Amino acid sequence: MHDKLYNLERFIDKHPGGKDWLELTRGTDITEAFETSHVANVNKVEVILSKHFVKKASTPRNSPYTFNEHGFYKVLKRRVAPVFQVLGFKLVKTTGVTNTH
Repeated sequence: MHDKLYNLERFIDKHPGGKDWLELTRGTDITEAFETSHVANVNKVEVILSKHFVKKASTPRNSPYTFNEHGFYKVLKRRVAPVFQVLGFKLVKTTGVTNTH
């Protein structure tokens, strides 16, 4: 993710979204999927990732998408996070969707 490599072996059984996703995407660039799946609790997620950081990738990722801190997506994400914090868990009860983070 973001030109960084992580070893999530010790975290895989604790992943709130389940271990299947981490097992299926092992060794691939999941930057876009990661960014769109982790809207709330971003600081907590970043702390967890920092504990599993291995090294920077030897080659940059090949993607037309960027996630600059002041770019559209990151700003949108920061703005909707408080709404998801309030409504996210209520959605689980009404829709049955469990992966709202």
